[in-house]
Formats: sequence, C-alpha cells, structure tokens
Amino acid sequence: MNMRKKSTRRLMFVSTIIVTFLIAQNVIFFKSSYRLADTELHQPAYFYKRPHVYPMKTRWERPPTKNYACEVFDLGCFLMKSVPASKVRQISNLDECYIACGSGFAAITKGTDCICNPMKFVVKLNISSKFCNIPCPYQHDKKCGGLGVANLYRVVSSCQKVPFSEDFVETRRIGCSHGPSADSEFVTVEASSSNECLLACDSFEEPIAAFNGFTCRCGKMSDRFNLTHVAQSCHNNSTLTYRTMVEDRRCSIGLLPTRSMIRTTLASFPGSGNTWTRYLLEKATGFYTGSIYTDLSLENSGFLCESLDQRKSINCPIIKDHLFNKKSLFDQTIEVIRNPYDAILANINRFVTKDHTASANTTKLFGVLEEHLKAGHVRWSSHIKKVLEESKPLLIVYYEDLVNDPLKEVERMVRFLPIELQPKDLQQRLSCLSQELTGFNKRKKKVPLKFDPVSITTKQAIDLTIDDVRKAIAQIGFAKPLPRYNAIKR
Repeated sequence: MNMRKKSTRRLMFVSTIIVTFLIAQNVIFFKSSYRLADTELHQPAYFYKRPHVYPMKTRWERPPTKNYACEVFDLGCFLMKSVPASKVRQISNLDECYIACGSGFAAITKGTDCICNPMKFVVKLNISSKFCNIPCPYQHDKKCGGLGVANLYRVVSSCQKVPFSEDFVETRRIGCSHGPSADSEFVTVEASSSNECLLACDSFEEPIAAFNGFTCRCGKMSDRFNLTHVAQSCHNNSTLTYRTMVEDRRCSIGLLPTRSMIRTTLASFPGSGNTWTRYLLEKATGFYTGSIYTDLSLENSGFLCESLDQRKSINCPIIKDHLFNKKSLFDQTIEVIRNPYDAILANINRFVTKDHTASANTTKLFGVLEEHLKAGHVRWSSHIKKVLEESKPLLIVYYEDLVNDPLKEVERMVRFLPIELQPKDLQQRLSCLSQELTGFNKRKKKVPLKFDPVSITTKQAIDLTIDDVRKAIAQIGFAKPLPRYNAIKR
C-alpha cells in the first residue's frame, strides 16, 4: 500500500514538472508571438533585426520617435555674459531651440534657456565640459549648459520635418558603393526605402546610412568602409550611401588648451582654397584655425577664432594669411597653390557676390575678368616667390591634389605641424572627415562662362608667369613640380 502511494506521488510529481515545463514553453511562445505581432502591426519598417553575420550588432528597441531632424554641430561649453531676458526663450527639448533659431548659432544654458544668435554674449574661450552640467529636459544623456555657461551649437540648416521628402533624401546622398563589409561594424536595419533607411540611421544617431534596395545598414566611416569604396557611377547592384543629420563627434573641434611653441601660417593667393583648407585642418587636428583678418561671415559659419587678435592669441596656432608679411611672428608655412586662372576667377566671384561659396552671374564677369587676369597673375607670382624666399620650414600643397585626394593631402599637412597638433586618433578623425569633406565654405560648382575670358596675348603672358613660378619651385628642391595649368574653359 505504501509502495503504491509512493509510486503515485512520484508520478504526480513528474507530471507536475512536465505540465509546468509545457506551460512555460507555451507562455514563452505566446509572449514571443505577441512581440512579433506587435512588431509587425505597430513597429515602423526600420527596426533593427537580428544579424546573421558576425560581428554585426543586435538591437531590438525601436528607434526614438522624432518629428524633426536637425543637423547640428556641438561647439562645446562656453562662458556667457549676461543675456537680456527678452533674448531668452524657454524650451522643453533641444529641437525646439534648433527650430526656433534656424540656420546659425544657438546657445542653451540653465537647462531650459535658449538664446538665438548668441555670439555677442559668448566669451570666446571654451572651457571644460564639466561646467556645463545641467541635463537637458527629456534628454538626460545630453547637457544644456549651467550657471554662467552655455552649450554652443551651430545649426547647419533649417530642421527637416519627418518623414523626409524625396528631394531632401537625394541631397544627403554621398554616392554608390558595394556596401559596408561584414567586419565594418555597421548594424543591419530593415527598411523598404532609402527614406526610411536615412531616418532610421538618423534616429539611432549614426552618421552613415547605406541602402541596397532591401537592407539598410547604419554606422560610421572607417578604414574598412570609406570614400575609397564609393563608386563614381551607380548600377543595379549598388548600395546607395547617405550622410545623416547626425554629428560624428570623432572630429569635433575646440581651442588649443595651451600655447603652441611653433606657429604655422596657412598662406595662399586669394581664391586658392584657403578657407576650405582651414576647415579640413580643423576637423583633422581638432583645433580652430585663425586669421590675420576679421571676416564676420566666416566667424558666423563656424570659424570661432576668426576675429581674435592672432598676434596675441595663444589658442589658434594655424593662421590664414594672403599678404605673407616677412616680419610675421610665425615659424613655418603651409602654402596652398592653385591654377592662377581658377584662383583669380574664384576671387572675383567672392568679390562680386560678397560670399565665399556663391558664383557670380557670368554677365557680371564680362569685361571684368580679362582685366583682373592681366594684373592678378603678376600678384599670384609675387606672392608665391615671397613665400619661397623665406628660410623658415615650408610645405607646398597644390589645390588640385587636395581636390583629387583630400585625405592624403590633409594627413601630409598634419604631419608637417608641430607634435601637439598631431592627434593620436588622426586616422579616426580622417575617417570622420571623409563623411563631410565639403564643409560650409567650398563653392559647390563652377558656373560655365558664356564667353571666352582670355585673349591670346593675356594667355601668353600668364603662361610665361606660370613657367617662371615652376622654375622657382624647382630651384628650392621641392620634389613635385607645379602642375601644367590650363586657361579657363568656357
């Protein structure tokens, strides 16, 4: 009898375990089914899916909901002067401030105080980020200034409403490629269109989106996936590569914390790409560049050292200079040389439009360009020879090489700079820079001329000047000769 009771108890115990196990399995099944159903019914198409190839990341959470996407550069933590109450608006999130301020600068202080066009209240000395220690409302992972200090932002352009328009998506396209490799540390995202892919990668704060028609991948440029993998033309099997609105903090910029013992002149004839070169060097080194001039339009576009006294400033060790005064206080020179035809045309464009990136109407150039070329090529030659006569260390960079292979030339310039300006993470910075090479101060495209701007006599005189400069460069022993420059084409 006792044996029968024991057997019955054992059977009941085993049955209980089996039933409990089956119930647990069933519950798990229902839970996973519910999650799948919820995903299919309510989740946008661009959620992270479980990757099949190592080492892709796995993320199951939905991308953060957002109504706007804003392209913003975080310039750091700055001291603030007293701001009138009429200039301050209360915000509940960062995007509210960006949208209210539009393209330009925005400062956020005391957690919820937004100030548009704040530069006259900003002390141009960024300080340690630890002083900007008040969390932003609803975005506690980000900081919104502090007492007497503010986080300064440059809003690149007006914020875009979500979902993006097809025209806007097209403006964000970098090019076509074979797509990131499995070891490029991109994450895989499911998306049905390039629009959804761009928005998903932007929501997850990744700077690059790659879409091949059925799969979207998000990540950063690196040595395993960069512009060298971008094709010149697209075909059916290409992966479309896009730049999101997210800032890549790997190439953020600040002021040099201590004085550089070696100061570098970034010299060039006007119109030779000096401003664009400054942008590239700032991104590559992580430090602002200065100028002997005071161009408020450049300061407003993000060159925060532009209006400082460069003879006395200790935080801006690379200084723009078109005049190249031999009595300058600088210790070495990077000279950017460009085809004189193109340099003079670019300088006229800036003079006529009062803008560093605009192109003048060709009718305004008729009758003017010839005269500028006649006098300009002599000044072009004089400037270069003045630089070559200096006994200080010199690096020559041809603008055309900078256009053809910017990363190679930028690395060459950085290696020429003093050691304190050579970042340990240079390769990461160059990868970051490869995503945004143009910057804000490079003329987007050339406007073809509707007339022949150069007479035969003027062309012969300019060509003789070019040959003369080529010989002068060869005489100082510079390895690479001056390129064979051609006249402006119609």
